[in-house]
Amino acid sequence: MTKAQIGLIDMIGRDAVRLDWEDAFGGKSYGNTHLFRVNKIAKFLLKKEGGNPFVTIVGAWVHDVSLATGSDYESKRVGIETRKFLDNYPIEENIKDSIVDAVAGHEYENSDRSMESKIVHDADAIDKCGSLGIVRHVWKTTNMLKNRVLESESDLNELRNHLKTRQSHLMTKTANNLVRNLNETGNMFFDDTKRSMVLMKEISELAWLGMNADKIVNKLEDNERDKWILNLSDQLKCKYLK
Repeated sequence: MTKAQIGLIDMIGRDAVRLDWEDAFGGKSYGNTHLFRVNKIAKFLLKKEGGNPFVTIVGAWVHDVSLATGSDYESKRVGIETRKFLDNYPIEENIKDSIVDAVAGHEYENSDRSMESKIVHDADAIDKCGSLGIVRHVWKTTNMLKNRVLESESDLNELRNHLKTRQSHLMTKTANNLVRNLNETGNMFFDDTKRSMVLMKEISELAWLGMNADKIVNKLEDNERDKWILNLSDQLKCKYLK
């Protein structure tokens, strides 16, 4: 990449983080490190899978900008909001098109995609795998999808099904290899339904009160010794990237 591109990435990253911390979820997610982890994962996948570094890294930074104005589940809307954000920067239109393409469907699997799009998808999905994925999706469901505390067995089943789908729809070989051990540990959460519902509600209540996912992880590790929790801080630090 050129020096100009590197400088532009730094600027876009700072602005994307500000938007994520201050505008998305009404500021409840302030201080979370999801975007930083997705970038670290994306760079790791780039080395293994190839792809355009500028398009991929910018895509990783901006993949959640649509959360500032609502949901990130509708691909067309995500593309529109991403383009609005990118219009603030001196990026060539064809490059901008590639970034929007890499971001628009980051919540969904589609094998007919560019490598940059596959990497952005997988980098985001990997951060929704394992034990951390449980905490993060309970948080998101509480503060956006349901807009309430999760406490029913139906809520637990929806959580399990969503995470199972994300885990099983990764698009690169590297990503699938990375999550194997993460998911084996994380899925222990669901082994005891009664215990799972207690923990889900505890996490959801903390999320509802405005504690971000990173802080919830720290609280869980301080108070719990369940095996599914033991690797949470390592996952926050992406120590599995090797």
